Amino acid sequence: MVLEGTTPDQVHRLLDRTLGPLLRYDRAHDSSLAETVECYFASGANPPATARELGVHVNTVYQRLDRVDAVLGSRTWREPAGALEMQIVLQLHQILTKQTPQPPSAWPRRAQIAPRNRVAITEQRSLPFHRSR
Repeated sequence: MVLEGTTPDQVHRLLDRTLGPLLRYDRAHDSSLAETVECYFASGANPPATARELGVHVNTVYQRLDRVDAVLGSRTWREPAGALEMQIVLQLHQILTKQTPQPPSAWPRRAQIAPRNRVAITEQRSLPFHRSR
């Protein structure tokens, strides 16, 4: 295993250094940067595909990615070594918070009233980093 011989304290420090700033920013600003990063990697680092999965405009994804750069202080998380580290940290965070990642197609659906009293089924986006409203 990649982390063999790593202490829990070292794992928590890695999480705090790498993902911590995004999680703190998301809590303070009611945003979804960590969710966007997770979806960005799940979509092959492809912003248009990320936008489709999140149900937002592609410009929103670009703005969020730029905000991630600003919060983390650099773009190194997008480069190969930084991207690998970020993806490992995202997986560790899910394991430690006991959240099982699910592809967008498995996200829960909810019924909404559509025009003319028809019921339409829409996707309810809820990743581990997204707070319910």
